Amino acid sequence: MTKKLVFSVIALAMAISPFLSVNADKGNWDSAITAASWNYSGYRVERLAFANDAVGPYNLGNFALVAEPVDSCSPNPCDLYNVYMLKDGQKMLMSNVPGEVLDSHRFAINDGRLVFVSQTDWNGDHYAVTEYDENGDSSQLVKDVFFNGVKDIDVLANGESVYFNTAIDYNGSTTVDQAAVYTYNAASGEADIIGKHYELRDEQMLDAADGVVLEKLTFPSGNKQLWLGDTHNYNYNGMTREAIDGTWVDPQADVYGAHFTNDSEIEFFMNFVRYTYDLDTKMLSKHDGQFLNWNRDPELGYQIAGSRMAWVDSSDTLSVSDGANVATLGTAVGGQFYLESGRVFYATATGGKMYDFSTRATTDLAFAVTDSDGANVIVGNDATGNVRFANLASKESYTLGFGSAPTLSDEAHVYWTGVDGNVYEATVSLPSAASLGTVSAMKVSGSKAVYLIQGDTRYGIPSEKTYFTWFSSWKSVQTVSATTLASYVDGGMATFAPGTKVKIANDARVYVVGDDGKLHWIETQTVAYSLYGSDWNKNILSITQQDLVTNALGTSVATAADLQSI
Repeated sequence: MTKKLVFSVIALAMAISPFLSVNADKGNWDSAITAASWNYSGYRVERLAFANDAVGPYNLGNFALVAEPVDSCSPNPCDLYNVYMLKDGQKMLMSNVPGEVLDSHRFAINDGRLVFVSQTDWNGDHYAVTEYDENGDSSQLVKDVFFNGVKDIDVLANGESVYFNTAIDYNGSTTVDQAAVYTYNAASGEADIIGKHYELRDEQMLDAADGVVLEKLTFPSGNKQLWLGDTHNYNYNGMTREAIDGTWVDPQADVYGAHFTNDSEIEFFMNFVRYTYDLDTKMLSKHDGQFLNWNRDPELGYQIAGSRMAWVDSSDTLSVSDGANVATLGTAVGGQFYLESGRVFYATATGGKMYDFSTRATTDLAFAVTDSDGANVIVGNDATGNVRFANLASKESYTLGFGSAPTLSDEAHVYWTGVDGNVYEATVSLPSAASLGTVSAMKVSGSKAVYLIQGDTRYGIPSEKTYFTWFSSWKSVQTVSATTLASYVDGGMATFAPGTKVKIANDARVYVVGDDGKLHWIETQTVAYSLYGSDWNKNILSITQQDLVTNALGTSVATAADLQSI
């Protein structure tokens, strides 16, 4: 039973690995440990403290994950990981997770669900299936299911259906593993085999839709073939399955990217040529001229998102299919592209492009996108390897650092691997004077009154304390005529600059000034740490009750995400 992992091949040795039992639970979040941090106008960058052998960050939909191998198990390595989910500047630990959870193709056929199977006893014959949502909350899809003699196991969830792919060492006497696919029967609490058989075949579960499982069988000869297991159809031998005629390939050939585009159609590459198969008519169609790139690892040449598949050919020409229609978009430089349900992004010689499936419009971008929040926020790398962030709606843009494969956990937190091998985090769009655009300071000759100028509006600056949250010295003040000053609309009194942290004497509460000019209480130290890192309690301005006259109180900040709306 072959497994696919984007960065490395991981086989799950469950028989003597640590066991895990996970009940429905709320995720326990805590602050990510920072080894170093740097604050900039509008964002902060931190080097996170993970183990030297940590892998990631992984980009799985709305999940940003970093994994550390579990060393305290036998055999060592045992191919289990302590996986950290990263979000809102915090982390949550999932212990003893099988490496398959990091496989992007597996994540795609699970419809973007973070699902894994784990051993629940020391004998290695009882298993549970756990699902985590993007908020870190877990639930058990299967609390306990029995398998005898399993040496390798994986799970696929499709709607409310759960399927297992198991491999058994046939008493250690064969060179080919006996593998089988099962469907979970919630009523009996047992797993029922799909297509009972006794001959030796290595079976890989590829996808499932509406009770039909798509499998790839590898025979002792090395030949491969696609099969369909139907959980609705029975004969004297139980649930039935059948081969897809025309998909038998030689030992040196293979089938890639096989998936359901809908409940009645399958799409895949066979010998690097694209095919579709209609389950209703049982018609296999070959699409000449539509090839998968054979010059690179084929598994890295295609991506699946919902009913769509994108791929590059041997010339790195990018195509996208929804099963029925294929659009050829252009050259993805270096074979680099990123597919999501409504758009596809790809690299160009000077940056990147975005193609929208609904509008069929192509937009030029300053960098090649590696992840997005599904809306306006995108991250990626430019041609020189800089990590870039952009908000397509606000036109906000930052160069965050240097590294590879940046990913988002939410619209304000970016993670990437630096050139030194460490994991970095950027917290973007912290309140900052820069968020209000260009500001200046003016006064009339002979007057001590200084005004803050923003656009066509002037604001009186009530104190030296307020002034120095906006400017670093008095040299920023321009002396103008009374007529010039009067040409600006009177906007009242200026507040402290956005991003300023303040506290009142004899009060432990720390506030941050938002883009709205109001003071927002940061409710907990954990939130403060996730926003500002280990320096959260430094550079805090001491204010008085009188300062509250020109700096009104706003809503409190209970999570890092709250800061994005003030």
